[in-house]
Amino acid sequence: MNKNKNVKHVYENTLESESLHRWLDAESSRRTPRTPEILLEMLGTQELDPKFKILDAGCGDGTHTLKLLQRFPNRITALDPVEANLSVLSHKLKEFSWNSKVDLVQASLEQMPLTDGEFSAVWCRGVLVHIQEIEQALAQCFRVLKPGGCMVVLATYSTDLIEPRELAELNQRFAFAPEGLSKERTESAFLGTGFRIEQQQEIGGEFAEHYESISQRSSVALTQVARLLRFEPEALRRFGKAAFDSALAMAHWHVYQMLGKISYHAYLLIKDETPSEIT
Repeated sequence: MNKNKNVKHVYENTLESESLHRWLDAESSRRTPRTPEILLEMLGTQELDPKFKILDAGCGDGTHTLKLLQRFPNRITALDPVEANLSVLSHKLKEFSWNSKVDLVQASLEQMPLTDGEFSAVWCRGVLVHIQEIEQALAQCFRVLKPGGCMVVLATYSTDLIEPRELAELNQRFAFAPEGLSKERTESAFLGTGFRIEQQQEIGGEFAEHYESISQRSSVALTQVARLLRFEPEALRRFGKAAFDSALAMAHWHVYQMLGKISYHAYLLIKDETPSEIT
């Protein structure tokens, strides 16, 4: 008898869930998810002195370096520890004849060979998650900023929804530093370095929702997970464990964002003209 009551309860809730999903469809059409463009908008709220440069700290293959070039008149320094990334960016710059607008520097954020107060802004998108010594990297960013300069950060945090085993696998496969996935540790490092948090936005999985709406990225990733697991023995034989693990991790990454296991947060940090006391 109790079991029947439970079944009835489940199906009654299922019918109500259909109404909930119809409401969600209507609301999501009216309130679309935020996009990565908000990071450029954050930077655009600041009056950037064109005499000073913008630092793309951890530029990767330069995808966002090019967007900065299109949006702002400042000269840009693109810094990354991986030579292959800078090589890809160099080819992109030649393609658009933008070589003269960008300086390429191979170095880590923890040890930047750059001049004090050289930059009006620092752009740091999805990089801190790879850095164990966050304080050292942020201290370098603070040092190279001019007084009154700003730093835009897209931070990646794990949530309570991710299982310890899942988190450990992500850390291993993406070379994540556990410290960089901690909101408390990262925000404490911002303040401890001397930055003031001018603005912050909890993005959650909205970027993933946006990409799903235009390219079905997460649906494709979920299908890839299913296929990787279905063909695992043969895929391992043909491509090796490293390639298999990398493909599985990347597919999980997109899905985890949609499931709320990974959350993005955007920050606008300010280096005040007069340093405030750090307590």
